[in-house]
Amino acid sequence: MKIIEKLPLKSPKGRIWLRRLFPAVIVIAILVTIVGELASQKCIPTWQIYTEESRQGTLVSYQEPNDRGESLYIQASLMDVDFTAKTYKIHFLLEPNGTLAGDNGVVSQNLTLSLYSMKYIHFPAGESMEPVEIVFDYDFGNDVDYPFDQYSGYFEIMAAMTGNISATVPISFKLEASVTTYSFNPSFRQFNYETDKIGLKIVAGRSTTTLGFSIFICILMWALSLVIALISYQVVLRGRRVDAHSTMLGITMLFALPALRSAQPGIPPVGCAADILGFYWNMAIIACSAVAITMCWAVRWRPEANDKMSIMSVEEARFDDTHYDDTRYDDNATACGSTCPPVRRCVDNVDDDIYEIGDEDSTTIAGSSPSTSPDRRRQY
Repeated sequence: MKIIEKLPLKSPKGRIWLRRLFPAVIVIAILVTIVGELASQKCIPTWQIYTEESRQGTLVSYQEPNDRGESLYIQASLMDVDFTAKTYKIHFLLEPNGTLAGDNGVVSQNLTLSLYSMKYIHFPAGESMEPVEIVFDYDFGNDVDYPFDQYSGYFEIMAAMTGNISATVPISFKLEASVTTYSFNPSFRQFNYETDKIGLKIVAGRSTTTLGFSIFICILMWALSLVIALISYQVVLRGRRVDAHSTMLGITMLFALPALRSAQPGIPPVGCAADILGFYWNMAIIACSAVAITMCWAVRWRPEANDKMSIMSVEEARFDDTHYDDTRYDDNATACGSTCPPVRRCVDNVDDDIYEIGDEDSTTIAGSSPSTSPDRRRQY
């Protein structure tokens, strides 16, 4: 029996590992460049970002009581922001001070609160001033620019005696606007004349953390789509072996990408700027790559031979009756230990080897005693 030594395969031209590592190096270099650029700009740590955004959303304005000793304190809190509907809700807590306050905190005179010259709230004398929630509209802004969308609005607050609009009441005002995923930057409007009216200009948008996370999701989707495209290139053009698991990778990614897009906080329906920057292209790249990999898997299919050695066919195992003498062959002396059929072949328990029995040499068959038939022919 000849033993053929397995020769080592020659390495292909070029360094395959270098070609495979090159795209990963490019992606890592891009990420390192982005992080280095942010570090060079001395970005504020995350916990300081939240503190800074909270400070920007807080406004305080104090005014002295008038000659009659009247003043009104208003504490406003931002409750909700809806960029899709272009609205924001503010909760107002009203507290009369000085001579305007009666017993038990009720208002001593009929008071009217004006909001943006269109909404009037009346408070009768002798009653407490209940908190008020008002929904305001943004004047400008569109969520199609997500995550770079900006919104602006304006409203005015003025308090005066009911029936006498000239008898205004000084207002001390405090606004707290700290909402997760949003930045809310109010500012006072300066009037050219002395008045007790307060004007507020509101500029809102996505918070710094929301903007950074959205950009990270876009980069992640691009990285995943480029990896799938690289695998597709290797399968289609470089002849990389493909199996069922490789085809499922692109298809699974195709259905996972919309869920990854939805992970961006406050993202509007499909069609915003973030989709144009990444999602549309990523879906197209992954879809084309998945189809290409699946097509190669289907076209390159070939029947595979059984790993185990199959039993010899009847034609190959059948012996020619002219090569031996029936009267001198013992039907019971078999390799499998059972009685062979008249065609003189044994099929059961034949494994890997076919033993040769010479005319003069006595060979021991596995599981039996040496043959005593000197004239037995060689069996294959």
